[in-house]
Amino acid sequence: MAYSVNTMLALTLRFHVSVDGVDLGGWARCKGLAVKFNPAR
Repeated sequence: MAYSVNTMLALTLRFHVSVDGVDLGGWARCKGLAVKFNPAR
């Protein structure tokens, strides 16, 4: 059974990316990204 594009999009977790106000659009995956949190005490 073949899936339609709408069905495939519904089965994919997507998220919206914005960095410093720059809209990078909707993504379904990312690789090689990291964030370091060093909270001030």
